[in-house]
Amino acid sequence: MAGLVQCYCNGRPLAFTHHVGQYLPDWHPWEDYRTFYVARRETGAAREIVPFELNWLTGLFGPVTELNAFVAKLSALEADIDDIYSTLLRFESGVQGSMVIEVISRPAIRLARIIGDEGTLQWDWNGRRVLQHSAGQEGWTEHPDPPPVRGPGGEWVAENMYIEEMAAFIAAIEGREPWPLSLEDDHRLLLTLEALEAASDEGRRPFAVG
Repeated sequence: MAGLVQCYCNGRPLAFTHHVGQYLPDWHPWEDYRTFYVARRETGAAREIVPFELNWLTGLFGPVTELNAFVAKLSALEADIDDIYSTLLRFESGVQGSMVIEVISRPAIRLARIIGDEGTLQWDWNGRRVLQHSAGQEGWTEHPDPPPVRGPGGEWVAENMYIEEMAAFIAAIEGREPWPLSLEDDHRLLLTLEALEAASDEGRRPFAVG
């Protein structure tokens, strides 16, 4: 995956910004957000998303080595959760960037911009596309995402990743492919989440991941 990013950037990735947000009551409009796990402090919605996004970011750039964060509740949501994680991250590869995870945005956003020494990539989840700009190029080259899965009513639903996850699980238990994420990898992601929260609480600058 890191090689793919390097290819599309026509050079070495250097820095990034990544913003993920969606107003919490819009997650499951058919049920009261205050009644399920996203409204509990231990399993709060923003807290849950941080390791999800770190999963693919560390896949690209290596483990997080230093970090800082502001973690807080800013909105009037009726839940005892932190609704925003504003983070600064440095990775083993030297890449550094900012990641904002929140549950207050209307409309929803999931937008990543990776800056390389010879170009820039921009991934727009809502637009279902990657835009590529190379040094010396005018404009952007567009790479559309694979066609989405359609729901019973014909609407677009974000199920591709879950289908691929189940396929990867079956391939791993049948011994055809290695596990894409080990327990050790997952444990490190959780340690990074806790380190972000500790950095926010203690005001350390920077806060090394142990």
